[in-house]
Amino acid sequence: MTSFQITLDGNETFHNRIKHQKVQNERNEYKLLLNNIFEIFDTVKNLCFLLRINYTKANLSSICDIMNDIPDKYKEKIIFSFQQVWQTQEIEGHIPADEVINRFIANGFKVSKPHLEPFFYRCYADVLGQIVVAPNGNIFKCTARDFENQPPDGILNKDGVIEWTDQYYRRMSKTTIEYENCLTCPVLPACWGPCSQKLLEYQKGTFDIICNVAGVKQTIYLTLTDFYKKVKSL
Repeated sequence: MTSFQITLDGNETFHNRIKHQKVQNERNEYKLLLNNIFEIFDTVKNLCFLLRINYTKANLSSICDIMNDIPDKYKEKIIFSFQQVWQTQEIEGHIPADEVINRFIANGFKVSKPHLEPFFYRCYADVLGQIVVAPNGNIFKCTARDFENQPPDGILNKDGVIEWTDQYYRRMSKTTIEYENCLTCPVLPACWGPCSQKLLEYQKGTFDIICNVAGVKQTIYLTLTDFYKKVKSL
């Protein structure tokens, strides 16, 4: 294995706070995770390593602390990816991380900037052949929900055949753009609408909550701005 993606939920204080909500222990989960990452760097050659940083309005200003915990010899091995926690988007709206991203770049770190994916779907869960198999045999499409409290899209039977549920057919029987909001939207080719999971949960009159037009417009702006800066510097 030479490709890894590992997630931090903020700096040491925030990451440990999040992890201790799920598992009650006294371990410093942040330091343990970083030490494991450094061990990977020392062991695996020619690796592709993405360090995803989940951010919210509460922890965004503290994320730059992470830079101090990465030894210089490992800088070139990490690509940082800053992702707003999706649950907060519905409450706080899109939160730009431009200032933090620029500080990481200025300190010699590699950062995956927001970009438009050249795909004809909104999320990997919308792809027909993508599934997640839970230990109990339940089949899910979306990985951003609690498997324990989420109805499955199918069940893997003893013969290794998936028995799909009604939810699966409701999810996959429509495209993610079959809504007037999407069909009349100028950024449709760059967005492809809300994901199938959000559309399953959609209630009439709440489309603005699940619409990602603000985030797409922000990504377009950042992409064009970055392109302009590169051309101007030639």
